[in-house]
Amino acid sequence: MDSNDSLTIKRHEIKEELGRGSLGIVYRAVETQAGQDVALRVLPRGLLLDPTLADYFTVLVEQVAQAQHPAIVPLIEWGNDRDQLFVAAKLMRGGTLRQRLAGQPFPLDTCVALINRIAAGLDAAHQKDVTHRNFHPANIMFDENGEPGITDFGLVAILRRGDATSTTVTIYGDTAYWSPEQALGMTLDGRSDIYSLGVILFEMLTGQLPYARQSSKVVMARNHVLELVPNILKVKPDLPPKCAEVINRAMAKKAAERAPTAGEVAALLADAACGA
Repeated sequence: MDSNDSLTIKRHEIKEELGRGSLGIVYRAVETQAGQDVALRVLPRGLLLDPTLADYFTVLVEQVAQAQHPAIVPLIEWGNDRDQLFVAAKLMRGGTLRQRLAGQPFPLDTCVALINRIAAGLDAAHQKDVTHRNFHPANIMFDENGEPGITDFGLVAILRRGDATSTTVTIYGDTAYWSPEQALGMTLDGRSDIYSLGVILFEMLTGQLPYARQSSKVVMARNHVLELVPNILKVKPDLPPKCAEVINRAMAKKAAERAPTAGEVAALLADAACGA
């Protein structure tokens, strides 16, 4: 942002920076009319070098806003203020799943409860033809009551569209959670998010990723294409045996062989936990 507009974006008074990355900067801001705290994401200004991008942004965000569910962080306002694209969403004060994981496995019953809620949110989005495309633990946030919600649906697509005429190849998002079809540059649908859900579940159950994180995003993405799905029971032998089936179903390399809904993954996990 320029120095002369660094304090407000469309009635949102910026209070502090919460984080930054390839999707822009997130601030805690106050909507001045209602006095409501929001999470204000300000996308990179250079995106609007593409004159068609503002319309694409509006269509995509309005589609995301229609995918309403308790496990989807609600959008409050979005738009273009002085050539600055922004999205204001509910402020989730309980931190991210990534922060809570911190390299440690969760108890199985905690995983069952979280995956059940998160899966319901994913399915609600997929029913509206909304694919996340960058689903990982930092995009699962908790409110002050400890309830999780998914944020940042579809924003990676905006960045990729903004880069369409660039000669520089930029990889947006966390490739540690990419589906094989995403790594191959194929057309994506909700099954790509289900693969990412499988990776997240593997990490929740074991405290580690199925494929060790690499310094190269390209190598990390390639592992999802070339490497077999690891046997989770070799990583954490005390898990119920059927957990391996859950991971294999969620992380099947071919989308057609994957669980068709996130809800199916949640149900399989619940059955595994019960010994069914």
